[in-house]
Amino acid sequence: MEELFGAFLNLLGPLRDDERILSAVVFAAWRKAAGKQLSERAKPLQFRHKRLTIAVENESWRSNLEELSSDILYRLSTVLGHGIVTFLEFRVDMSAFGAESEAISDLIDKPDAIRELRPRARA
Repeated sequence: MEELFGAFLNLLGPLRDDERILSAVVFAAWRKAAGKQLSERAKPLQFRHKRLTIAVENESWRSNLEELSSDILYRLSTVLGHGIVTFLEFRVDMSAFGAESEAISDLIDKPDAIRELRPRARA
């Protein structure tokens, strides 16, 4: 799948400079890099000037994901290639989620999805 994103970006050629098109690719790459659980709880809002803004459900998610931002950037670079996304901003924004997710997120102390991103020993 990673090769697919890289090949697609190469095929875009001059269209790669169009932030709307690049945003769509980055948003799709987010779902791949973040994984199913995390992408349900952290949703891309905006991509501009190599900065990806991600909506999260609460302050706990924001704080934990900020701590992991270098690992998340590494995963995005693996999918997209180096330098496409250089900064992540996590913003609490419940409007990006359904009403039921607010009640669920209040019950979650330390989400399992965050543990998926913890650095593992790289071979």
